Amino acid sequence: MIRPELGKPKTGDPVHVRQGRETTAASITAVGRVWVTIEALHGRGKWRMRIDKQNEGYPSAYQGHFYTPAQFEYDERMAEARTFLLAQGVDVRPESPWAGDDQLLALVELLRANAPTVTAADR
Repeated sequence: MIRPELGKPKTGDPVHVRQGRETTAASITAVGRVWVTIEALHGRGKWRMRIDKQNEGYPSAYQGHFYTPAQFEYDERMAEARTFLLAQGVDVRPESPWAGDDQLLALVELLRANAPTVTAADR
């Protein structure tokens, strides 16, 4: 499984904007050659983001990023898989043959399929 690409953004496309731990549903309101303008669907929020980097274009780790719904879903799925593995005591290192996204998801499925059922009485 490969992370979905952005593709060519169009006005009206739905996106998610993530700043820190906060994620906001939004849509693209203008598309330029280098930049897109994005506005929150509910509440306040307006961002100017680089298309090529999918971020605000600042040299900072604290800048906002935008994602298509497919990218957002993919990232959430991979984060949940890594969280599950860590909860099982499994730390997949980058040099591991299990480090690829497909392998990581297969490992999660193997563990879930073969994990013993824990009841409240077992705790």
